Amino acid sequence: MRIGDRVQISPQALQVKAIFPDRPGDDVVEEILEFIRAGNPPHEWRGHTHTKPPQGAPIMYIGGFDLDRDRAAPCPCCSSGTAKYFKGGKIAYFPDEHVVRMIGPDCFATLNPEGHEEAMEKYLAEKQRKREIDYILANICIAPELERVLEETLPLAEAVDTVRNTVSDGRLDEILGVELLPHMGAGVLSVTTERQETYVDSYGETGTRTAQHKEEYARIAGPVMVRKNASRFVNQLKHVLEAVRKIPAPDPNRIRESIEAMDETSRTQVARLLGNSVGTSRSIWKGLDDARGFFSPGNIATINGWGRHPDSPVQIEIRREGRDVTISRPGYNGRLIRLPEAFDKVLDELPKMETKP
Repeated sequence: MRIGDRVQISPQALQVKAIFPDRPGDDVVEEILEFIRAGNPPHEWRGHTHTKPPQGAPIMYIGGFDLDRDRAAPCPCCSSGTAKYFKGGKIAYFPDEHVVRMIGPDCFATLNPEGHEEAMEKYLAEKQRKREIDYILANICIAPELERVLEETLPLAEAVDTVRNTVSDGRLDEILGVELLPHMGAGVLSVTTERQETYVDSYGETGTRTAQHKEEYARIAGPVMVRKNASRFVNQLKHVLEAVRKIPAPDPNRIRESIEAMDETSRTQVARLLGNSVGTSRSIWKGLDDARGFFSPGNIATINGWGRHPDSPVQIEIRREGRDVTISRPGYNGRLIRLPEAFDKVLDELPKMETKP
């Protein structure tokens, strides 16, 4: 059934079914959606009334659905016997008539523009409220676990910050005779090579000259280690902890009731605090792992190979034995850095979010 095709409406669908004195609940909406998902025409649902609503009738949108393009359906508001829509179908309740109709996305606006607009605003607000309630219900239980994991990660973050402060404080630049930040801060190691290139001058004469070309040598982990002004991981963690502690603990015996009783502002804030806290924590976890990767064996080997390259702008050598790291120019004494014990601590797994708001 395509848009514009004629539809044979059954006598049963045309009967007025004033069987809903009160707004239908979620169980009725789910029954309708299941009926449609099973491949049935929306207008053939047992409780659908396929008559045109009265002009100016009040309306409440209580659900929505989409159809496949070849399952277009008729709308009793404006095209009773012709397929009119397949996207954005609405389950509409008419309280004055006590009936339910399956209608097109904006079709009722032809009969009551203001009523349609008001009903849509309420419908969208109800959908958002339900999403937030479901989201909070599914995830509020992770808040205590998230708080615990963040607190236990503070020593590791402090260790990484301490090492970064040591590496980036400028003393290594003095030892190496060159500033590290421009050459390592973006995570890309480069070498500069010379090539002969042909050029044409302003008189049209051709010549050759030596030109320098910058080429990528390798990419490294943990470039944040040489960034002096990088945000401290400890401060980032404390900021998230502060947000997590603002999440209220619902009554364990009345979790749903507690969440549903929240006003809109509080409910939206809790949903955002949950989502932002976990999302930001994941970003911090990634940053901590990347920062510690600066002193991993593979990364050290890459930096040392670059430091020995004849065209490298930085002659550098890193040696690590356990928690002792020495950074120097090749063949020279360098700076000894002792990695704190917490530096290599395994990061705890973050709690997983069940749904998105």
